[in-house]
Amino acid sequence: MANVGAVHNVDQRARIVRFEHTALGSLSPIECEQHGSDSQAFVSGTSSVIWPVALLLAKHLCDHPELVRGKACIELGAGIGIVGMVAAALGASRVVVTDLPEAMPILERNAACMTKRLAAANKVCSISAAPLPWGDEESIANVGLHEFDTVVAADVLIGGWAHTHRALAETMLALLRHGTESRVLVAYEYREEWETVADFQDLVKSLGLCMASEQLDEGPELDDDFFLYTLWRDASSSVVGLSHIRVKTPRSVTRRVVSLVTAEERRFTRHSPIVASARPLYSAIHASAPSHRPTKTETIASHIGTWD
Repeated sequence: MANVGAVHNVDQRARIVRFEHTALGSLSPIECEQHGSDSQAFVSGTSSVIWPVALLLAKHLCDHPELVRGKACIELGAGIGIVGMVAAALGASRVVVTDLPEAMPILERNAACMTKRLAAANKVCSISAAPLPWGDEESIANVGLHEFDTVVAADVLIGGWAHTHRALAETMLALLRHGTESRVLVAYEYREEWETVADFQDLVKSLGLCMASEQLDEGPELDDDFFLYTLWRDASSSVVGLSHIRVKTPRSVTRRVVSLVTAEERRFTRHSPIVASARPLYSAIHASAPSHRPTKTETIASHIGTWD
């Protein structure tokens, strides 16, 4: 019988979320409290339960501990804070998990429990929870302006919430330590809305950040598209052109749009006949109707057309 509290095999009604990985050593499994929709402590929205892409980001950190080891890290839109807890267990020097004020009770409890576990394991890491509404200058100053080597966030780009993207991107930039070695890691689940990512990419470009993308290892139990976007400061200019941005096309989009491509040509490339035909279509449409909202085909073609 199906678990009615599960999303992509992730149980959102279990009282405790457990994450295991060999890289965590004696601290595995990491445990975080959550409040599902059947709990009186449930917080409307997403902040009191785990979402699949957070676990994939946590796994990515375990596979690449150098991203957080010895670094000051902050998690935005942390929810129950499991990504931040994993960063602390992997040897981050400082971790701050943040979300809206109403999410603080569960974040504070999870941070307190993790602090005790770290102390028992003789691990040194300052871990805390703090309210941080995106774009709020006072909240940013309270956690530390330009004090973080690694900024992490999972499932913060959601269709219908594009109005929050600028505040999110500006907050990431304000927290990120100066220099080209600092990184922002944004884990994203594609939910049939390419425009959500396209909007965020445009904001990133306007703020002078470079971006690279890769598909997160989702394992056989998940069949959706999960991506990691890595952002960093461009040392050469204050504005980043689209040629600096590499976009990996979600498989579900590729399957629909490339229906005419041969079986061997499953992914978009600069030589794809569909992309080649879509580029002039995109240019012509925008030349004649600048206010036109691009389709998925047009949007993908416009980005792929700028690849080096």
